[in-house]
Amino acid sequence: MVAQPKYFDAINKECPLAQFIPYSSHLNENTLITKDGALVRIFKLDGTSFETKDNDDLTLAHNRLNSLYKGLSENNISLWSHIIRRKINASMNSQFNDAFSQHFDHCYNASFGESIMVNELYLTVVQRDETHAIKKKVQTNIDAIKKKIRLRLSDFDQYCHRLEANLEDYKISALSIKGHISEPLTFINYLLTGLWQPIRKPCGEISTAIGNARVAIDTDTIELHCNGQRKYLQGVDIKEYCNDSVTGMFDQLLYVDYEFILTQSFSFFTKKIATNYLETRKRRLSSSGDGAYTQIAALTLAKNDLTDGQFAMGEYHFSLMVMGDDRDAVKRHRSNAQKILSDIDMLSAPISIATDAAFFAQLPANWQYRPRVAGLTSRNFASFAPFHNFLIGKKDGNPWGQAVTRLKTLSGHPFFFNFHFTLPGEDNYGDEVAANTRMIGMTGSGKTVTLGLLYCQAQKYAQNTPFSTVFFDKDRGAEVMIRALGGHYLRIKDGQPTGFNPFQMQSTKSNVAFLKKFVRLLIESPQYPITPMDEDVISKAVDTVMNNDNASLKRLSGVYQNMTSGTSKDEIQSSIKLRLKKWCQGGEFGWVFDNPIDELDFNITTNIGIDGTDFLDNNDVRTPISLYLLHRMDEIIDGRRFMYVMDEAWKWVNDAAFSEFVGNKQLTIRKQNGLGVFATQLPSSLLDSPQGAALVQSCSTEIYLPNPKAVRSEYINGFGLSEKEFDVVKSLGEKSRLCLIKQGKNSAICSLAMPNMKDELTLLSAGTKELPLFDEAIEEVGNNPSDWIPVFLAKVKAHKAKSKAVITE
Repeated sequence: MVAQPKYFDAINKECPLAQFIPYSSHLNENTLITKDGALVRIFKLDGTSFETKDNDDLTLAHNRLNSLYKGLSENNISLWSHIIRRKINASMNSQFNDAFSQHFDHCYNASFGESIMVNELYLTVVQRDETHAIKKKVQTNIDAIKKKIRLRLSDFDQYCHRLEANLEDYKISALSIKGHISEPLTFINYLLTGLWQPIRKPCGEISTAIGNARVAIDTDTIELHCNGQRKYLQGVDIKEYCNDSVTGMFDQLLYVDYEFILTQSFSFFTKKIATNYLETRKRRLSSSGDGAYTQIAALTLAKNDLTDGQFAMGEYHFSLMVMGDDRDAVKRHRSNAQKILSDIDMLSAPISIATDAAFFAQLPANWQYRPRVAGLTSRNFASFAPFHNFLIGKKDGNPWGQAVTRLKTLSGHPFFFNFHFTLPGEDNYGDEVAANTRMIGMTGSGKTVTLGLLYCQAQKYAQNTPFSTVFFDKDRGAEVMIRALGGHYLRIKDGQPTGFNPFQMQSTKSNVAFLKKFVRLLIESPQYPITPMDEDVISKAVDTVMNNDNASLKRLSGVYQNMTSGTSKDEIQSSIKLRLKKWCQGGEFGWVFDNPIDELDFNITTNIGIDGTDFLDNNDVRTPISLYLLHRMDEIIDGRRFMYVMDEAWKWVNDAAFSEFVGNKQLTIRKQNGLGVFATQLPSSLLDSPQGAALVQSCSTEIYLPNPKAVRSEYINGFGLSEKEFDVVKSLGEKSRLCLIKQGKNSAICSLAMPNMKDELTLLSAGTKELPLFDEAIEEVGNNPSDWIPVFLAKVKAHKAKSKAVITE
């Protein structure tokens, strides 16, 4: 017996790759040429969202794809479509100025794990050179060959440009050479190695420069060894197709929890070849004597449709290579994939005879290795490869840089959320882009938590850049969170001094003009309109106070003292001085603005919270308070990054001052680097008022939380959702922690679940039971978050334990 090396069997299974790689070289930055003269260009697509699209929209997209494909059928064109589902590291590594935001970010990111799944879509256009064999024998003139290639490349460019124009909505872009790195070869190398790694543009032939993996192939399993990593692949192909194809038939694969490469190719027949193909099949069925009358009639109809230009035909092949970390895992994944195909009436089979051929047929232009080639229509191909994907948002290159946060999706994809809506692939850093955001959520659907999540994650924008936020709150819903961030929270209580003194603002021209308008608002009434003489009195009184160097005299009482009230009884009773008196110290509303020191300062900290629970229901003080708050807030809308949030926005915008602000500011705030976030439980409260309707129109980003009681007219006619989007919002479970996020024409279903974050959630959305405990903690240890947070959380846990003990007794 002849001795054999220890790993002789493994060596025999190993497959050298170069001979199976068809590519010769880069013709230009985005075009490859194969060894037999075919031109190859690879495109990456973001795809189009489908979970929330109406059937009519999906059908329209399918028909457009079919029309595009028909136009390519007479030009020796073949298409290779790939879906690559793989793990990526999508961590954000954000930095925050305050301890709580940093801690929250760490806990939140930990809930995602180290890697998550994404689906990446690619489409490769290949044009065969049918005269290659003849040229190889006859043409030896290098210049003539180059000229011929240039002419072919010019035609090929036109086909590719047409494809790009028609697929613009899918966010298509050609892979090209970036610096020294070849994106096309990086993609092809992944097909061979299962590892994403940048590949430099080679000086020599491509086939010897890529495929840096040991590939061992046995009956049905492929082992890939690359850079110390090992993956196992098993393949599935389709043995028998279903009778009817519908768009998105393979969409269920986009949700699986394992990696795979789905390859589909379609090589167009000319109309003549397609007609002959149908005739041949019809003759075979007729001569078989099996009584296949239905199939013969279908072929006759297909031939008529082909003649009428309803579709094109071509050779189609399918392979699905599932991956696993070991043989048991890859076997489970293959079984799951076969079940998914069986559920859509596709008869699949494990690839076990020509496993190596199926593996190399993944490479575009490798026609000779395609297993189980079938003659199908462009309609079928458009159904099988509709470029469906999930909206993933935009991680980097946003107007404020990195995305606000990432959310989970049902497919395992990340969704990178931004208030600003810009196109993927573009660098929009520093651009003035609309970013107003609307959030609709019924009680208990997670509105407060969602606002808290976005608010906390937005704190990253304070890193090395001026950033201010104002949270217009109700029922103290955001107080604990804002105080945890080290922010200042202002509770305006009826009858208690607010700490407002508008007359201690700087004596600028705009401030003085505001104060004159402000005093007029305080004293004007339908019964006693302001006269020109009154205007003059107000103006002089305000000027006198604002020009006073003594800060203690700069207050509303000072304006009162600088007014006259006339001499007659009627003059005194109707005087503006008497009407102003109730707003001065000792008067009914003296607590509102006639305070010795103005404590309102939006620059004292990054985050300011204002509780409007009391004053929003007080018709006498609501508008003056709102007017003053908005005027002071306008001081910090100065080009710095600025965000303001309105919880129960309808309550705020129903006030005249806020109404005017919303109407005027929302059209210009983007130019001042600002944005607004508006949340409400009641869609009708926004839609039924002119102010709310204007606010709705100004929003470029929309968040819809579950609402089983959603009213069709409000969501479809009022907010502009599609029927499918409305059905999604209505069908999401109230406690599902799912939401619909919409930007532009696309939308995504995202998860807001935060497992293992009970303490953080308590700080994000403390309710009526927790607020007294919070007050106790502040009273005991002070305002420093590092002191009161552990005390507060301990009190909450003790309270819950006590309540639970009472229930169980």
